[in-house]
Amino acid sequence: MGTVRLVLLVAWGSLVGSACADAARTDDIGLSVTDADAVADADASVADRDADSSVADADAARPPDADEVDLADTADVDAGEIVTPLPPIVINEFDCRAEWVELVHVGPGDSAPVALDALSLSDDATRANRFVLSGVLPAGGRRVFDLEGFGLACGDEGPVLFFGAWIVDAVAAGNAPDGFTYGRYPDASGTFQVTAPTRDLPNRLPDVDPFDPAAALYGYLRPVATIDLTLLPGTRDSLEADPYAWVPATFAWREPGQTTPSVPTQPVAIRVKGRIGSYRDLAGKTSFKLDFARFQPDAEFHGVEKMTLNNMVQDYNHVNEVLAYDLFARMRVPVPRASYVWLRVDGEDFGLYLNLESLDSHWRERNLDSTLGLFEGEYGDDLFPGSAYQFDLDGGDEAARVPLAALTERIASAPEAGFMQALDPFVDWDELLRMMATEVFIGHWDGYASTRNNYFLHVGADGIVRLLPWGLDQTFGSELGFYDGEGLLLRGCVADPACRVRWEGTLLSVAAIVRSDGYLGWADALADHLQPLMDAEPREDAGDAREGLEGAWSFLAARADRLDEVLACSRDPAADGDGDGHTCDDDCDEGDPERYAGATDTCGDGIDQDCSGRADDAADCPDCSDEVLAGTTYRFCWNDRTYTDATTLCNEAGGHLVVFDTSDEVAAVNDAIDARGMGTAWIGLSDSEEESRFRWVTGGEVVDGVGGWMDGQPDDYFAAEDCVQTLPWAGERPWNDMFCDSAIPVVCELEQ
Repeated sequence: MGTVRLVLLVAWGSLVGSACADAARTDDIGLSVTDADAVADADASVADRDADSSVADADAARPPDADEVDLADTADVDAGEIVTPLPPIVINEFDCRAEWVELVHVGPGDSAPVALDALSLSDDATRANRFVLSGVLPAGGRRVFDLEGFGLACGDEGPVLFFGAWIVDAVAAGNAPDGFTYGRYPDASGTFQVTAPTRDLPNRLPDVDPFDPAAALYGYLRPVATIDLTLLPGTRDSLEADPYAWVPATFAWREPGQTTPSVPTQPVAIRVKGRIGSYRDLAGKTSFKLDFARFQPDAEFHGVEKMTLNNMVQDYNHVNEVLAYDLFARMRVPVPRASYVWLRVDGEDFGLYLNLESLDSHWRERNLDSTLGLFEGEYGDDLFPGSAYQFDLDGGDEAARVPLAALTERIASAPEAGFMQALDPFVDWDELLRMMATEVFIGHWDGYASTRNNYFLHVGADGIVRLLPWGLDQTFGSELGFYDGEGLLLRGCVADPACRVRWEGTLLSVAAIVRSDGYLGWADALADHLQPLMDAEPREDAGDAREGLEGAWSFLAARADRLDEVLACSRDPAADGDGDGHTCDDDCDEGDPERYAGATDTCGDGIDQDCSGRADDAADCPDCSDEVLAGTTYRFCWNDRTYTDATTLCNEAGGHLVVFDTSDEVAAVNDAIDARGMGTAWIGLSDSEEESRFRWVTGGEVVDGVGGWMDGQPDDYFAAEDCVQTLPWAGERPWNDMFCDSAIPVVCELEQ
C-alpha cells in the first residue's frame, strides 16, 4: 500500500476505546457468539501487538498524546509500522444474508474526515478474505459497503474492520432471522442486537419480535384486525363444488382504522373448514383454512405458514375456545395462540372469527424440542393396533409412523396393573395426564379422552408421543365423569392403580389453578372487547360474551367442588353402601352389589351391570335387542360395525337398515337410540349408486319434511362419504354423511 496521510483530532479514551470496545466485549453483546476464538485472537493482536504486526515494543505502538497528529510519509501500513491512533470508525450494522456492512464515524462533530483507503473488511481476524474500502467518511457520517469476493456466513462469521493489520472493530458472528439485521442500539454506540434493516439510516429496533414475528398477530384482547380474502375468477364455483379442495385467492390484513392493507396483498390458498355442526357453505358463515406456501413455496405472512379461521358457530358466546386454550397453557400443555379478526370475502362481511394459530413448522419449532411427525386425530381415531398407518400426517416425516406403531403394540399388550410402567418409554406421562385431565375438567366432550376426537399426535425425534388438544369450542358445559372416557390412554391409566393415583393428583392440579387468586374473571375484559362486533354479526347471530364468561367461571368452580366430592367419596371406606368394593363414580347403583364399573353384564336382562352406559354389552352377549315402536319392530345393535357389515346384519335378520317414512318415526327411533346410550347409528340411506342422489335401501327417495340433513350436510368429505348416520342430539334434522368404512352402531327395521 502507498503512503498514507491522515490528520485526526483524537480524544483517545472516548473515541478509540469506544470504537474497540465491542471487539473486547464479545460476551455481553446479547447474542450467541460462535466465532469467539477469532474475536479473542483479534483482541490479542490489538493488545499485545503480536509478531505479525512487526512492532518493536509497546512504546512504539502507543498512540501519541497530542490532540492533532500529522502522519507524513509513514511506512507501509500492511507491514504494521504505524504510529497513529486507530480511526474512530465502528461497524454499526450488518446483514449476513444481503452481504452488506454499515460503518459510522463516531468522532466529535469537529473531527476530521477519515480517508477509508487504509481500511478493509474481513470475515475473521486472519484477513484471509479482505475487502478494501475507499472514499472518505466525515464525522457523524455513515456508509454502507456491499461485500465483494466473500460473504458472512450467518451464525459462523461476523465482520472485522482493519486499519492496515490492526483491528479497529470486530463483531461476534450473528444469525439474525431472515428479514432482520444485527446492529448497534442505540445507533452507533450501543451493543449489538437484532435490528430492523436500516441501510444508511439510524438503527432502530424491529416492530415485531424478530424470532417470533407471528406474536404480533395474536392476543385475546388484541385490536381486531380485518382480513380480506379475494377469490380468483372461477374459484368460487370450484370451492362451492368441492369445499375441501384448495383454491387460489389473495390475502390482505388491515389494522383497525386503516383503509389500506398493513402489508402488500399476497397470494394464499384457501379451503373450507368444518364438519358436523360447524360446517357452513359460502352462503353462510364459512370457516376457512389458509395456506400461504401451498402454491408459493416458502411463502408466509408475519412468520405464519398457515391460518385457521374458526366461525365460532358452536361457541355461541365466542369465549369458550380462548378460555380453554388458556387453561391448557396454564397446565403447561403446548397450545396455539389466538386472536379475534373480522373477515371479509370478495368484499362481503362474513363476521367475527377466531384467528387460531396453526400447528405449522414455526409453531412446532417454538413449542416443542423436535418433531419427527405430527398426525391429526379425527372422530373415532385412537391408538389401536394397525392404526399408525391410518392417521393423517399433518407435518413431518412418514418415518414417524414407526414409533407410533410401537406405541400401539405396547398399549395392546400392556397389563392392566402395569399400564403406566409399560408405556414409560413411549410417552411423557406428566404432560399426557395434564392434557387429558384438563380436557375432562373443562367438559371437552368432543376431545380425545371422552370421545376420541379433536386432537393431534406429536412424535418427537426421540420417539416420544404426546397429545395436543384441538377443537375446544364446545367446552364448559358437559359434566364428564372424572374416570370416564373412550380414549385408550385414559382408560388404561384409570384401570392401573399407580396411574390412577397420578391421574387424581393431576385433576387436583387443574382445580388448584381454577381456585388460585385472580383466575376466575381474568378474561372479563373480553365482554366489552367483543360484544359490539358480536352484535354486528352479518351472517349468523351471536350470543352474549359476558354471559359466556360468567357461565364458564361458574362451571369451573362447580367442577372443582365436584372433584372434591368424588375424591372424598372414593377414599371413604364407608362410601361402599352395597359392599361390592366400588364407590361413587365407579358404582352406578350403591343399592345393587352386582352393578359397578368392570362388572360382567348379564345378557338379556336389560340391566347395565358394568356401568358402561349400555345394557347387555358383555363380549359374549348378543349385542342387539328388539323393540316395537308404533307397530314396527326395530333391532338396535350397539356394537360398532361398518355400513357393509350393518347391511349384512340386518339382511340376515330378515330386514334392512332402518328407512324413515314419517317424522314421528324419526323421533321415536332417535329416542330409542339415545335411551340405549348408542349415541348414533347407521340408517338405510346412501348415494353409493349415484353420487349426490341419496336413496333408501328400499329404493325410495327421501321425503321432504321427514328427518333431514344437519347444517352443512351432506358435504361428501374428501369425495368419499356415501353412507348416512343419524345423530339424536341434532334434533329434527339429524342426518350426516359418513365414510362407509367407519364403524358405528346399527338400527335394523325388521319385516312384519
